[in-house]
Amino acid sequence: GDFQAANQTIFSVPEIPDNQEAGFPRRLETYFGIGINNNGNPGERLIDDGLQRFANTIRTKRPDVVIISEGSNDARDTADPRTYFQTMQTMINIARASGTEPVLWTIPRACCGHAFLVPSTAKYNNEVEALGTINDVAVADLAQAYFNSCQGADCFLLNRPEGLHPNTEGYDVIGEMLAGTLLKIDLLSPDGAGEPGNRGNLGLPKHG
Repeated sequence: GDFQAANQTIFSVPEIPDNQEAGFPRRLETYFGIGINNNGNPGERLIDDGLQRFANTIRTKRPDVVIISEGSNDARDTADPRTYFQTMQTMINIARASGTEPVLWTIPRACCGHAFLVPSTAKYNNEVEALGTINDVAVADLAQAYFNSCQGADCFLLNRPEGLHPNTEGYDVIGEMLAGTLLKIDLLSPDGAGEPGNRGNLGLPKHG
């Protein structure tokens, strides 16, 4: 969904050419000046193929940090939140056993054509927050960042009316939130960016 303007109406998200980096990996590469290996697999369900592919990727790539984002496709089939939790916990265990530090994120609220995913992704986000606390793993709260900006009902950070994939502005927010999380800067503090642990509900300014 990258390279689509916030005011651009699209019903299905066009594919990005193979030689064109996009999304949050492109932004993190720009911010930090380091290579980001994008191993996302469109359409994948965490509880079916995600875990095995993750284990293979960690073993072959041996990254220092891995950003784990799964769940929107599981939500299509209302996969059980407890199974989601257990699978994510296994991924965290695999990462740390391999010397890789995991980073999680909460799933931004879908809208419009994908609003039916919201009940399931909200439950998954509760599990993500619990996993972060239990395992002392950093969590980029993208769901809160999106809510602070657009309240989710017709979010301008998503391609609309498709309503699931971020547009350019949406990926900008994701990139900033991930960068802040990796640098241990709390971008959602009501007193402005600061140390983690002082999270509020003001956060990022509205756009548009």
